[in-house]
Amino acid sequence: MPTRLVGDPLRLGQVLINFGNNAVKFTERGTVSLCVLLQERSDESVLLRFEVRDTGIGILPEQRDRLFQSFQQADSSITRKYGGSGLGLVISKRLAELMGGEVGVESVPGRGSTFWFTARLRLGSGVPARPALQLSLQDRRVLVVDDNEQAREVQAGMLRFMGFDVTSAESGPLALAELERSEQAGQPYDIVFLDWKMPEMDGLTVAREIARLPLSQQPRVLMVTAYDRDELVRAATEVPIHDVLVKPVTPSTLLDAVMRLLGTWQALPHSSLQGAAGGLDTSVLRGASALLVEDNEINREVGQALLNELGLQVELAPDGAVALEKVQQRRYDVVLMDMQMPVMDGLTATREIRKLSALNDLPILAMTANAMAGDRERCLEAGMQDHIAKPVDPNDLAAKLLKWVRPGPRSALPAEAAEADSAVELAASRSPGSSGSETPVSLPLDGLAGIDGLDAAQGLRQLQGREALYLKLLRQFVSDQADMPARVAAAIAAGDWTQAERLAHTVKGVAAQIGAPSLRDLAERLEQALQQRLPPAEIEPLRQQLALSLPQLVSAIAARLSPVAVAAPAAFDPQRWQRLRDRLILLLEQDDTECEILFESEEALLRAGLGQRFEAVAQAIRDFDFPVALAAVRAEP
Repeated sequence: MPTRLVGDPLRLGQVLINFGNNAVKFTERGTVSLCVLLQERSDESVLLRFEVRDTGIGILPEQRDRLFQSFQQADSSITRKYGGSGLGLVISKRLAELMGGEVGVESVPGRGSTFWFTARLRLGSGVPARPALQLSLQDRRVLVVDDNEQAREVQAGMLRFMGFDVTSAESGPLALAELERSEQAGQPYDIVFLDWKMPEMDGLTVAREIARLPLSQQPRVLMVTAYDRDELVRAATEVPIHDVLVKPVTPSTLLDAVMRLLGTWQALPHSSLQGAAGGLDTSVLRGASALLVEDNEINREVGQALLNELGLQVELAPDGAVALEKVQQRRYDVVLMDMQMPVMDGLTATREIRKLSALNDLPILAMTANAMAGDRERCLEAGMQDHIAKPVDPNDLAAKLLKWVRPGPRSALPAEAAEADSAVELAASRSPGSSGSETPVSLPLDGLAGIDGLDAAQGLRQLQGREALYLKLLRQFVSDQADMPARVAAAIAAGDWTQAERLAHTVKGVAAQIGAPSLRDLAERLEQALQQRLPPAEIEPLRQQLALSLPQLVSAIAARLSPVAVAAPAAFDPQRWQRLRDRLILLLEQDDTECEILFESEEALLRAGLGQRFEAVAQAIRDFDFPVALAAVRAEP
């Protein structure tokens, strides 16, 4: 198979995704696999055959011929049970023809189907995309451990192609026995690829046992999983593993992992595991539209900055109720939903969205600081597709978006919305040299050292070195969290357990984001106590600790932050002001709480446009007195 080809990756991806989706939809048990075959080759091009094979319900012979005709379905009962697929197949046929190929299907009812298409691709020239290996893989010994036979053989086959000497084992006990045998034979293994979720003995348990074996050469251990990566990383804190690889495993990701492992003999620290998924190609995300549903300003800042940097257009919603309205007004490529919010929480909002048949396929990803057992399952049960832990790991965010955001034509956000939601500029999220309306006189990171309870290096690592953004978050922390202990106390005194729990949850998430582990742990203990409705005698000491610790941290950070120099205002743009004014009026007319977000994100231009009316409008919006704010905005200067 040629390693360098020229074609249309977007069209290829669209057909493969459609065939793959149908295969998964019609296969309740068994497997779905993808196979690529070299059918023809000339001096200038190749004809490749792509096959998506499944073990699903299959199709009758008389039904197969109609599948690639417009709006045809094998059986009306299939539509009722599984949903339609006819239109996608017609489009796939057209795309294959545009690539110089054709489509077809082979099937046996009750035994499965193979949907295939061909595509003609030109042979590439020039320097290979990946430099030649500097490291010989020939005869390096690796052990592949996976209870799924197909996954085990696919991975083993890729490793053999790279030149490895590969042995497979279908369980943890068999893997341990093989390592002991190889030690006695003087044939140690270089790498062990361990599946995480296996019966009898899971991958983490096997890794612990490997570390206890009296081996002359300890192999490097790479954990492979199809489950949540963050969950695995958290679970592996005390387990000697070197890297994590997320399924589906491709030759490229496998080679990257191998090179990382063979490039260092030492196990990576736990913190390094969190960045092991870097180097992703995120170009397909560029231009995609995202709705970020988050009530906390710090989390909105971080989320929007990371999404903008990946090339997504972002709209904001402060709670689930606003999100429910927005998804009915326009189509988004993905929704990122916080779980705990006022008015309407993320789980409730997701359930309501899933009641709308037109939005059944809308990707909704949970974003939450919760790490409690069952939280991921609750998200999935509500209709969410995946789970992103806070503080958000940029690499994990990118990987989840690549998994769920479909490639294809993008519908741009309305100009006003796109402009209004530029609260966190891309430049402002980068480190030195960034510019914006607020620029620190200096980056006082050294001055943050020694603050009890703050690990500035950790907070900065979580933002991948975005210094300006980190300092902005610290200033928001000082501004927003000072009165949080009093708000928690008031909620507990009023018997409003839900509000108190939500406030503790907010503190936990914010503390984790800025790198305050002690405060995060304290807030989590308080949140759990409130959630379990423990007696006041157990809740009160935690509340008092929060009332003491949080103000101390706020004061310490405030004392260290450098003053902020406000840059000279840019030239007033009447056209941009008019668009912003019209957008604000529309939000106020609809009693849309997003007007508060808009007001904060466009403060400089609003001050210039409103003049002396600015403070009155700002106060009215803070008081949710939208009619008063509307009247002031509409008033002539």
